Amino acid sequence: LIFLPPYSPDFNLIEEAFSCPIVRGTVKYHIRCHGDPCNLGGLPEVRLMETCMVAVTAEKAQGWYRHSGY
Repeated sequence: LIFLPPYSPDFNLIEEAFSCPIVRGTVKYHIRCHGDPCNLGGLPEVRLMETCMVAVTAEKAQGWYRHSGY
């Protein structure tokens, strides 16, 4: 059993995904164009999610897992 600190960006895979330039740029662009990022339930949000899902490839996800030590 390995105890981790309450929050460690080194072991948090979502931090790796958000550091991806395509994801980061897409999210920032969406917020600039559409305002409130918590306003879920419309076509722009679906496009945002689809773009991020395309940007996060299986190869990138595997690399992030390897980098974090899993």
